[in-house]
Amino acid sequence: MSEKKWPHARVPDVADLRTRECWICKEDETFTARASRQKESVSTWIHPCKCTLVAHESCLLEWISSTQQTLNPPPQCPQCSTPFVIATSRSVVLKALDWIDSKKPTVVNVLIVTGVTAGLLILSTAYGAHALRLLVGKDMSHVMIGNGPEQWPLEAFINLPLIPFALMVTQTERMDPFLVSLPFFFSPFIHAANQLADPDMQPIGPLFTSNKREGFMMAFPPSPQLLIALFPPVKLLYSTFRQGLIRLLLASSSSRRGSGRLGLADIDVGREVREEFGVRVQVEDQNGNQQNWARGLVLSGTTIGQFVTYSLSLPLIASVSGRVLRFLADYSPWLHTFLALDDNPGPFVWTMSATGPAVASVGLHAAHLGQGLDPVWWRNTVGLCLFTVTKDAVELLHAWLRREEKRSRRIVSRNFSGVDVDGLDLIM
Repeated sequence: MSEKKWPHARVPDVADLRTRECWICKEDETFTARASRQKESVSTWIHPCKCTLVAHESCLLEWISSTQQTLNPPPQCPQCSTPFVIATSRSVVLKALDWIDSKKPTVVNVLIVTGVTAGLLILSTAYGAHALRLLVGKDMSHVMIGNGPEQWPLEAFINLPLIPFALMVTQTERMDPFLVSLPFFFSPFIHAANQLADPDMQPIGPLFTSNKREGFMMAFPPSPQLLIALFPPVKLLYSTFRQGLIRLLLASSSSRRGSGRLGLADIDVGREVREEFGVRVQVEDQNGNQQNWARGLVLSGTTIGQFVTYSLSLPLIASVSGRVLRFLADYSPWLHTFLALDDNPGPFVWTMSATGPAVASVGLHAAHLGQGLDPVWWRNTVGLCLFTVTKDAVELLHAWLRREEKRSRRIVSRNFSGVDVDGLDLIM
């Protein structure tokens, strides 16, 4: 059979095929007459790629719809992998609606994040306001931030949500240097009460008063702002002392033995003691090498829950401890005076000569009790300090007793009762 050449100058298309078979529905069509072919065709024939496959347009559109949901990336020919060119008529309104629909997942995610963040912000703000009321007392909290959110200064909406996170930071020894910035969280509260008109009632006035005749003066009890400012260095000193005491009680016994022979008593006391007390102690082994008793913080739901619960319970603990001290002060004149509970207390004042103007004004200076402001913050602070020291002492005692119990362990030796003695090499 001789090969026939295409006699026309134009490039042949799908209409010039003698026999056409749709590769999707497998329906074929043979050429008889061009006019009759156009009448008999139930659908438009197309050749959308670079190979010899042809198909009905309706079949191909249905196939594309069933194989992929979108036109990005464009569908391809299964044989030659040529992308199909799809012509469509899209109005401006349709394009706008399609764009809006494509942004729905992003908008939903933003709304979810915004809702969760707003919820946490509201909870943190409510907790911060309640914690402040517990720590410094109802009267001082009213002076600091007002009686309600409608009276809060702008700074309160920034500082109050930070209180729960600041409390958690105080319980992390690794972030002790960060605590130096804590006073800045609360310093904007100065702005609100500094506007009080009564010059005699200045619970948020200068901490140090100064003129050339009186010198510098500091009143007792300390103001809340002063206590906050003193917290970082006191915390660092206490942590250092605590670590030294832990090292002395829990890490020195093994180094004192120094016998060169590793006995049962020198076995590591185990992770239970380290985790219970949560200490980080550095000791030397028999060879003088440094060994770290890690903090023992195992990240789990229980440990994280305990950490968060204890941190957020500090204001309540301080309030309860302060109430206990207030009750005990009725039976102790010295404690009554120390907590500044006298009706007309004689202020404890430290003075220094001054030759210049005032150099400090950090605010939140406690008003005199004669003016009706009870220094709840002072006894709450003292109570919280006593609670913390007592808790650490009990935990250290528990850790030391467990360590000593582990060191005292011995294996009980038994005789050969119930054993066939004939199989033993005994000394006769």
